[in-house]
Amino acid sequence: MRISKYTFIILSIILTSCYSTKSLVKESKNQAVKFSIDKLNGLYKNKINVLEKNELWNILADNYRLKGDDRYTLDNSLVKLEVINKRKLKASLMENDSIIESLLFKGKITGKYFSINKKLFLTPIPALYLHSERKTILGNNKDGDLIITRGFKNAAWIIILTSNFDMIDNIKFEKKN
Repeated sequence: MRISKYTFIILSIILTSCYSTKSLVKESKNQAVKFSIDKLNGLYKNKINVLEKNELWNILADNYRLKGDDRYTLDNSLVKLEVINKRKLKASLMENDSIIESLLFKGKITGKYFSINKKLFLTPIPALYLHSERKTILGNNKDGDLIITRGFKNAAWIIILTSNFDMIDNIKFEKKN
């Protein structure tokens, strides 16, 4: 029995799970309050603490470029979030009151969250299949802090060897007054 390359591609896509806003909302460990553009707009601390590797800017850049941003940021760096309209979010990395870089995300407001469009890289070549995916949702908790739930996946199939890594993160970043 011969399997066509189209069957392989379709089977590969079906067998590799994708993240959706709905699945991330279900997996979120932080409770978001009713979505408000005014509440989401603002300055947030980039780092949870000095020893923590999870930085808000790197998480957002990873959803933008798939390889993220490995730049060194100051301990007191901030990220400014600004909802441009119901379909666009601007994030700016700030150090010493200066904007270092800005990213513009497409997405939409879904329930209690702003859902950034999925970033997906897929190479369905027979005998070689690469899948890299990022999906992030942003909201606020009752204290006004930013809560992020993100799903990321990296998978590869090379002939008969497979590799798969996927994970869902729940992270909270403090809002700067």
